[in-house]
Amino acid sequence: MGKQTVFLALISFVLFHTGKFQTPKSTRLIEVPDSDNLTFQCEIPPGTNLKDRSLVLKRVDGNTSYTTRVIYTRRNGKEDLGSQPEQYRNRVIFISEDLRRGFMTVQIRSVQQSDSGKFKWFIPKTHTACFFDVVVTEKQNRTNENDTSTTATLTEEMPDTDPATENRRHHYALIPIFAVFLMLFKNRICKTCQRKTEKTDSELETQGNKAKEGDEEEQLKKPSAGGTDGLKG
Repeated sequence: MGKQTVFLALISFVLFHTGKFQTPKSTRLIEVPDSDNLTFQCEIPPGTNLKDRSLVLKRVDGNTSYTTRVIYTRRNGKEDLGSQPEQYRNRVIFISEDLRRGFMTVQIRSVQQSDSGKFKWFIPKTHTACFFDVVVTEKQNRTNENDTSTTATLTEEMPDTDPATENRRHHYALIPIFAVFLMLFKNRICKTCQRKTEKTDSELETQGNKAKEGDEEEQLKKPSAGGTDGLKG
Protein backbone atom coordinates (compact mmCIF):
# COMPACT_ATOMS: atom_id res chain seq x y z
CA MET A 1 0.00 0.00 0.00
CA GLY A 2 2.85 2.34 0.80
CA LYS A 3 4.52 1.79 -2.56
CA GLN A 4 1.24 2.43 -4.39
CA THR A 5 0.84 5.75 -2.55
CA VAL A 6 4.38 6.79 -3.47
CA PHE A 7 3.76 5.77 -7.07
CA LEU A 8 0.54 7.81 -7.35
CA ALA A 9 2.20 10.80 -5.71
CA LEU A 10 5.06 10.58 -8.20
CA ILE A 11 2.66 10.46 -11.16
CA SER A 12 0.74 13.47 -9.82
CA PHE A 13 3.96 15.43 -9.36
CA VAL A 14 5.13 14.67 -12.90
CA LEU A 15 1.78 15.59 -14.43
CA PHE A 16 1.66 18.86 -12.54
CA HIS A 17 5.28 19.52 -13.44
CA THR A 18 4.62 18.95 -17.14
CA GLY A 19 1.55 21.15 -17.02
CA LYS A 20 -1.04 18.44 -17.72
CA PHE A 21 -3.24 19.71 -14.89
CA GLN A 22 -2.34 23.36 -15.18
CA THR A 23 -3.52 26.13 -17.43
CA PRO A 24 -0.39 26.94 -19.44
CA LYS A 25 0.66 30.55 -19.29
CA SER A 26 0.88 32.36 -22.62
CA THR A 27 2.35 35.62 -23.76
CA ARG A 28 -0.05 37.91 -25.60
CA LEU A 29 1.46 39.72 -28.53
CA ILE A 30 0.16 43.27 -28.91
CA GLU A 31 0.99 45.55 -31.80
CA VAL A 32 0.19 49.19 -31.13
CA PRO A 33 0.85 52.24 -33.32
CA ASP A 34 3.14 54.92 -32.00
CA SER A 35 1.32 57.52 -29.85
CA ASP A 36 -1.75 55.29 -29.32
CA ASN A 37 -2.87 53.97 -25.96
CA LEU A 38 -1.84 50.51 -24.76
CA THR A 39 -4.19 48.48 -22.56
CA PHE A 40 -3.17 45.57 -20.31
CA GLN A 41 -6.06 43.53 -18.97
CA CYS A 42 -6.00 40.40 -16.82
CA GLU A 43 -8.90 38.36 -15.48
CA ILE A 44 -9.19 38.05 -11.71
CA PRO A 45 -10.28 34.63 -10.35
CA PRO A 46 -13.69 34.73 -8.61
CA GLY A 47 -13.47 35.23 -4.87
CA THR A 48 -10.07 36.93 -4.95
CA ASN A 49 -9.81 39.42 -2.08
CA LEU A 50 -7.88 42.49 -3.22
CA LYS A 51 -8.14 44.29 0.11
CA ASP A 52 -4.61 43.41 1.23
CA ARG A 53 -3.21 42.62 -2.19
CA SER A 54 -0.96 44.56 -4.53
CA LEU A 55 -1.33 44.96 -8.28
CA VAL A 56 1.96 45.30 -10.14
CA LEU A 57 2.88 46.06 -13.74
CA LYS A 58 6.54 45.62 -14.60
CA ARG A 59 8.92 45.14 -17.48
CA VAL A 60 10.38 41.62 -17.62
CA ASP A 61 12.69 41.91 -20.63
CA GLY A 62 15.50 43.95 -19.08
CA ASN A 63 15.52 46.38 -22.02
CA THR A 64 15.26 49.45 -19.85
CA SER A 65 17.51 52.39 -19.08
CA TYR A 66 15.99 53.01 -15.64
CA THR A 67 16.92 51.22 -12.44
CA THR A 68 13.52 49.75 -11.49
CA ARG A 69 11.44 47.53 -13.75
CA VAL A 70 8.19 48.26 -11.87
CA ILE A 71 5.98 50.52 -13.99
CA TYR A 72 2.92 50.71 -11.78
CA THR A 73 1.98 49.54 -8.28
CA ARG A 74 -1.34 49.67 -6.45
CA ARG A 75 -1.52 48.68 -2.78
CA ASN A 76 -4.63 48.44 -0.61
CA GLY A 77 -6.68 50.25 -3.21
CA LYS A 78 -4.23 53.17 -3.52
CA GLU A 79 -1.55 53.95 -6.06
CA ASP A 80 2.07 53.70 -4.96
CA LEU A 81 4.06 55.65 -7.52
CA GLY A 82 7.08 56.56 -5.42
CA SER A 83 9.47 54.41 -7.44
CA GLN A 84 7.78 54.81 -10.82
CA PRO A 85 10.29 55.59 -13.60
CA GLU A 86 10.16 59.13 -14.93
CA GLN A 87 9.41 57.78 -18.40
CA TYR A 88 5.98 56.61 -17.20
CA ARG A 89 5.00 59.55 -15.03
CA ASN A 90 1.40 60.62 -15.73
CA ARG A 91 1.13 58.03 -18.48
CA VAL A 92 -0.16 54.98 -16.59
CA ILE A 93 -3.88 54.92 -15.74
CA PHE A 94 -5.65 52.26 -13.67
CA ILE A 95 -9.23 51.48 -14.81
CA SER A 96 -10.95 50.84 -11.48
CA GLU A 97 -14.38 50.32 -13.09
CA ASP A 98 -13.21 47.01 -14.58
CA LEU A 99 -12.74 45.49 -11.12
CA ARG A 100 -16.52 45.08 -10.86
CA ARG A 101 -16.41 43.03 -14.06
CA GLY A 102 -13.68 40.75 -12.72
CA PHE A 103 -10.76 42.32 -14.57
CA MET A 104 -7.76 44.35 -13.54
CA THR A 105 -6.94 46.84 -16.27
CA VAL A 106 -4.15 49.34 -16.64
CA GLN A 107 -3.42 51.61 -19.57
CA ILE A 108 -0.28 53.30 -20.84
CA ARG A 109 -1.07 56.52 -22.70
CA SER A 110 0.74 57.67 -25.84
CA VAL A 111 3.09 54.74 -26.29
CA GLN A 112 6.61 55.31 -27.57
CA GLN A 113 9.11 53.09 -29.34
CA SER A 114 10.87 52.58 -26.01
CA ASP A 115 7.69 50.93 -24.69
CA SER A 116 8.27 47.91 -26.92
CA GLY A 117 9.12 44.89 -24.82
CA LYS A 118 7.75 42.28 -22.45
CA PHE A 119 5.45 43.17 -19.55
CA LYS A 120 3.93 41.29 -16.63
CA TRP A 121 0.66 42.44 -15.03
CA PHE A 122 0.06 40.41 -11.89
CA ILE A 123 -0.94 40.04 -8.23
CA PRO A 124 2.19 39.07 -6.24
CA LYS A 125 2.12 35.81 -4.25
CA THR A 126 -0.82 34.48 -6.30
CA HIS A 127 -1.27 32.62 -9.57
CA THR A 128 -2.92 35.65 -11.19
CA ALA A 129 -0.53 36.89 -13.85
CA CYS A 130 -0.71 37.93 -17.50
CA PHE A 131 2.23 38.37 -19.86
CA PHE A 132 2.41 40.72 -22.83
CA ASP A 133 4.88 41.19 -25.65
CA VAL A 134 4.41 44.74 -26.94
CA VAL A 135 5.54 45.92 -30.37
CA VAL A 136 5.17 49.65 -31.04
CA THR A 137 4.83 50.23 -34.78
CA GLU A 138 5.03 53.35 -36.87
CA LYS A 139 1.82 55.30 -36.93
CA GLN A 140 -0.06 55.03 -40.23
CA ASN A 141 -2.23 57.67 -41.80
CA ARG A 142 -5.86 57.08 -40.95
CA THR A 143 -8.26 56.88 -43.90
CA ASN A 144 -11.29 57.37 -41.71
CA GLU A 145 -11.28 60.68 -39.85
CA ASN A 146 -14.13 59.47 -37.63
CA ASP A 147 -12.02 56.61 -36.33
CA THR A 148 -11.04 57.77 -32.84
CA SER A 149 -10.13 54.39 -31.36
CA THR A 150 -6.62 54.47 -29.93
CA THR A 151 -6.54 51.30 -27.83
CA ALA A 152 -4.24 48.53 -29.00
CA THR A 153 -5.81 45.18 -29.75
CA LEU A 154 -4.65 41.67 -29.05
CA THR A 155 -3.30 40.08 -32.23
CA GLU A 156 -2.27 36.58 -31.17
CA GLU A 157 -1.02 34.45 -28.31
CA MET A 158 2.38 32.85 -28.26
CA PRO A 159 3.61 30.14 -25.89
CA ASP A 160 6.17 31.26 -23.31
CA THR A 161 8.55 28.53 -24.41
CA ASP A 162 9.51 26.89 -27.68
CA PRO A 163 7.11 23.96 -28.41
CA ALA A 164 9.96 21.58 -29.22
CA THR A 165 11.70 22.43 -25.95
CA GLU A 166 8.43 22.01 -24.07
CA ASN A 167 7.84 18.59 -25.65
CA ARG A 168 11.35 17.46 -24.73
CA ARG A 169 10.76 18.60 -21.17
CA HIS A 170 7.55 16.56 -21.03
CA HIS A 171 9.32 13.49 -22.41
CA TYR A 172 12.12 13.81 -19.89
CA ALA A 173 9.59 14.17 -17.11
CA LEU A 174 8.00 10.84 -18.08
CA ILE A 175 11.25 8.97 -17.45
CA PRO A 176 10.61 8.65 -13.67
CA ILE A 177 7.20 7.09 -14.40
CA PHE A 178 8.73 4.39 -16.62
CA ALA A 179 11.44 3.82 -14.03
CA VAL A 180 8.83 3.29 -11.30
CA PHE A 181 6.83 0.95 -13.55
CA LEU A 182 9.98 -1.06 -14.24
CA MET A 183 10.85 -1.18 -10.54
CA LEU A 184 7.36 -2.38 -9.57
CA PHE A 185 7.31 -4.95 -12.38
CA LYS A 186 10.72 -6.27 -11.37
CA ASN A 187 9.67 -6.36 -7.72
CA ARG A 188 6.53 -8.32 -8.59
CA ILE A 189 8.54 -10.84 -10.63
CA CYS A 190 11.03 -11.29 -7.79
CA LYS A 191 8.22 -11.88 -5.30
CA THR A 192 6.59 -14.42 -7.63
CA CYS A 193 9.89 -16.25 -8.08
CA GLN A 194 10.49 -16.17 -4.34
CA ARG A 195 7.07 -17.65 -3.62
CA LYS A 196 7.65 -20.40 -6.18
CA THR A 197 11.06 -21.16 -4.68
CA GLU A 198 9.63 -21.27 -1.17
CA LYS A 199 6.82 -23.56 -2.36
CA THR A 200 9.30 -25.90 -4.08
CA ASP A 201 11.54 -26.00 -1.02
CA SER A 202 8.52 -26.74 1.16
CA GLU A 203 7.38 -29.57 -1.12
CA LEU A 204 10.87 -31.06 -1.21
CA GLU A 205 11.10 -30.83 2.57
CA THR A 206 7.71 -32.56 2.92
CA GLN A 207 8.73 -35.33 0.54
CA GLY A 208 12.00 -35.76 2.41
CA ASN A 209 10.17 -36.06 5.74
CA LYS A 210 7.78 -38.63 4.31
CA ALA A 211 10.67 -40.66 2.90
CA LYS A 212 12.45 -40.55 6.26
CA GLU A 213 9.33 -41.66 8.10
CA GLY A 214 8.95 -44.54 5.60
CA ASP A 215 12.49 -45.68 6.22
CA GLU A 216 11.95 -45.61 9.97
CA GLU A 217 8.82 -47.74 9.65
CA GLU A 218 10.68 -50.26 7.52
CA GLN A 219 13.42 -50.51 10.15
CA LEU A 220 10.87 -51.14 12.90
CA LYS A 221 9.19 -53.93 10.90
CA LYS A 222 12.49 -55.85 10.43
CA PRO A 223 13.37 -58.15 13.46
CA SER A 224 16.82 -57.65 14.87
CA ALA A 225 19.48 -60.32 14.37
CA GLY A 226 20.07 -60.79 18.10
CA GLY A 227 16.38 -61.45 18.81
CA THR A 228 16.21 -64.19 16.18
CA ASP A 229 19.27 -66.04 17.51
CA GLY A 230 17.81 -66.05 21.02
CA LEU A 231 14.63 -67.76 19.87
CA LYS A 232 16.56 -70.41 18.03
CA GLY A 233 18.63 -71.35 21.13
